[in-house]
Amino acid sequence: MKTLISSFVPFAGRRTNLSREAMERLKTRYPTKQWREWGVSFVTLPVAFGAVQKKLNKLLQEKYDYIIMSGENRKARKVLVERVALNVAHATIADNDGYKAHLADVTTKGPLALMTSVDTEQIVHQLHRHSIPARTNHHAGTFVCNASFYRALRAQKKTIFLHLPGRMAADKLKRSHVERLADCLELAWMATMVG
Repeated sequence: MKTLISSFVPFAGRRTNLSREAMERLKTRYPTKQWREWGVSFVTLPVAFGAVQKKLNKLLQEKYDYIIMSGENRKARKVLVERVALNVAHATIADNDGYKAHLADVTTKGPLALMTSVDTEQIVHQLHRHSIPARTNHHAGTFVCNASFYRALRAQKKTIFLHLPGRMAADKLKRSHVERLADCLELAWMATMVG
C-alpha cells in the first residue's frame, strides 16, 4: 500500500506552519527505511495556487492508495477532519506568490464539490479515543488547502484533509502541542491501514 502524507510551508508572513512541524515530528518516530517499507512518502506543499497545482500534477502521476493532507487553522481549537473540497478559489489574503484569488475556480473542468470516500467519523472517533478534540467539517474553505484537497480528490477519492488547530485543551500527559498534532497524522495514517 502506498500513502502520501502532506503538509504546507509557512504563509502570510509566519515563520512556521503547524502542519509541517507535525509532519516533521511524525517522520522522526520511525526510521526512514521503515517508512519506505510501509510505502509512506512525505511532501511539503507550497502555499500558492499555481505552484501547488504544478507540484500536485507531478506528484499525483504516482498512484497512491491513500493521501493524508494537513494544513493549519490557527483559529480552530479542534482538529477539523474535512469531508468536502470545493471547486472554488477565493481568498482574503494573497498566497505566497502574491496572488489573491477572487471568485475563481480551482479548475475549469470539474464539479462544484468532491467528497472523500474515507469515513471521516471513524478518523474523528480514533482521535477522540486518544483524547484529541476533533470533529468532521463539511468543507475545507476556499484557500490553497481546499485547492490542494480538491486536486488530490480528483486523483484519489481515498484522500483526507486534516486542518490542525492552533491550540487544543491540554491532555493528561502534558505533551507538547506539536507532538499531539503529529499523533493526529499518525492516527489518521493508522486508520487508513486498517480501514
